[in-house]
Amino acid sequence: MQLNAVTARHNTLERTDTVARCCCKSYLQPLDRPVRHHKNHLWSVRMTKPKIYEGGCLCGSIRFLAAGPALKPHTCSCRQCQQHSGSLTQMWVEFSRDQVTWTGPGGKPAKWRSSEGSSRAFCSVCGSTIGAIDDKPTLAIAVGTFDSPNRQELAPLSHSYVSKRPKWWGIHDPRNA
Repeated sequence: MQLNAVTARHNTLERTDTVARCCCKSYLQPLDRPVRHHKNHLWSVRMTKPKIYEGGCLCGSIRFLAAGPALKPHTCSCRQCQQHSGSLTQMWVEFSRDQVTWTGPGGKPAKWRSSEGSSRAFCSVCGSTIGAIDDKPTLAIAVGTFDSPNRQELAPLSHSYVSKRPKWWGIHDPRNA
């Protein structure tokens, strides 16, 4: 989504949330670092607004706002995901910890240590699954907790632990249709 546009004649531009294109159109670069291409060339800079995702638990005590790209949308049928979600598979999407803000009256979700590197997150009031909070700065949020779970960028791109799903359950992969 375009927020605003600026055109500047610079040898170096510095922005963190923009994309630059040189006037010769031979160079396009995200501006998370200084741009150096042609001296005195005209640069067109588009400021972009990060995508915003909102969601929360069943009772509303835990609410979140995630800003930025939704990474690694996938499903998982490992036994932990089955037990945590209460279903045969869990759909996850990942965000960096600094992209997520807990906005509900309950603050951050409760956690239960499920493995050496991760904890399962849930609402301590209604028990809703929220996701997994890894020791590294990654949050895997359950897609069913999003206010708009039907957004295209949340569609799973892979499936983990296919062998753990019941043999009677077929997985339709739209990429192989």
